[in-house]
Amino acid sequence: MILVSAKAFAGCLEQAAERYRVSPLLLEAIAETESSGNPLAVGALVSPVRARFVYSRLLELSVPFSVSSYRGRYLFSIRPGNRQQAERVLKLVSRYADTYDVGLMQINKLWIERYNLKSEWLLDECYNANWGAYVLARMVARYGYTWEAIWHYNGSPVYAVKVMESLRKLCLNKYSDLPYCREYFVGTLKKR
Repeated sequence: MILVSAKAFAGCLEQAAERYRVSPLLLEAIAETESSGNPLAVGALVSPVRARFVYSRLLELSVPFSVSSYRGRYLFSIRPGNRQQAERVLKLVSRYADTYDVGLMQINKLWIERYNLKSEWLLDECYNANWGAYVLARMVARYGYTWEAIWHYNGSPVYAVKVMESLRKLCLNKYSDLPYCREYFVGTLKKR
């Protein structure tokens, strides 16, 4: 089951990367950074006034999650165990979160509202991968293939460093034979 899921994950990313002409390796690094490759992952930024309610509701739903403080609000990283749970979580966060991100590529509420998407649609890993590739392609068109384009995918300069680390891990553990990986990661680490 895990092997089939991993193949589907890779296939979705490859097709999305080809469709929007972005790097499949970079798209995979973003997926790893955003959701650890979990197509049901949901992130929610919640005001202190609503955080206690969201916290208690997630406990009632028996959904695994972690919470941390972020700029005076609470960041919930939610990992539903199945699609039905994920849909319940989406109903909760769409109503009570200041903003939220959905699925494999953590597509933000901004894109969901701008393009009149249904959050539930984004639980499909291929559909989500296509939207992630679309967002990345827009950032690349605006900023070029630069780290600035990468940090605009998420909205934080620190984010580019996280994607670089995911890219490095992918190159070392999965794609060490790719010329890009050999040149920028594998070869440089062996020289040290």
